[in-house]
Amino acid sequence: MNALINYLRGIWNEPFKRYVSIVLAALAVVVLIVGSPLGNGTAEPTSPPETEGTVEVHFFYHSGCPHCRDQEPFNEDMAAKYPDVYFVYHDGADPAQYQVLLKLIEGTNISEEDLDFPLTIVGKRAFVGWVSYEQTGTAIEQAIVKCLAGDCGGTEQTTEENVSEQIDVPVFGTIHISDYSLPVLAVILGLVDGFNPCAMWVLAYLISILFVLQDRRKAWLLVGSFVLASGILYYLFMTAWLNAFL
Repeated sequence: MNALINYLRGIWNEPFKRYVSIVLAALAVVVLIVGSPLGNGTAEPTSPPETEGTVEVHFFYHSGCPHCRDQEPFNEDMAAKYPDVYFVYHDGADPAQYQVLLKLIEGTNISEEDLDFPLTIVGKRAFVGWVSYEQTGTAIEQAIVKCLAGDCGGTEQTTEENVSEQIDVPVFGTIHISDYSLPVLAVILGLVDGFNPCAMWVLAYLISILFVLQDRRKAWLLVGSFVLASGILYYLFMTAWLNAFL
C-alpha cells in the first residue's frame, strides 16, 4: 500500500505526469457519464397467433442500428392501436432470417439491391429505413389500414430515398442534406466527427504535452505535424473509398 501511495505521489510531483493524469481522469469521467454501451435494444422474433383476419407486419432489424431502435416505439403503438396487427421481428444478421427476408420481398416494390435496415413489410408493401412518425410512420400505418381492409398489394414506394436525404446529427438534430451547401455540410459533419473517443484521447495527450512545452517553435511543430498527418490520412481514406465505390 505504501509503495502505491509513493508511486502516485511521484506521478503527482512531476508536472507532465500530473497534467496527463488530470486530463485522462476528466475524460474517463465524461465517458462514464455520457457514454453508454450500445446493446441491440431490439425485441426477439415473435410469432403471431394463427387467426383469420390478422395482419402480419414483418420488421427486420440489425443489432447496432439506431434507426431500428427509433422505430420500435412506433411498432408498439401500432400493435396497441390495431389489435389485429402483429409485428414479427427478424434479425437481419441471421442467415436464416435473411432468407426469409428475400422470400418476403418477392413481388414487393423493392429488390435485394434496395435492402437496408430497418425494413418493414406489410403485405406486399415494403418500407426501407426510418425517418420519423410523420413520414415513415404515416406511410406504414396507411399500408396497415389498407391491409386490414383487404388491400395488401404493393403500390407504395420505398422510403429509402427520404432516409438518405436526412441525417441525425448530435446537437443539430435531424438535418436535410439538400438544405445545406457542400462546404457548410462539410463543416457540420467535421465538427461532429471531431468528437470521437479516438481523437479525444490523442488530443488530450497532445494538450498535456503542450502544457509543459516552453518552446513555442516545438509546440507549433507538434501541432502542425498532427494536423498534417491527420489531413494526409483522411485524404488517403477518402481517395480509397471513392475509388472503391464510384
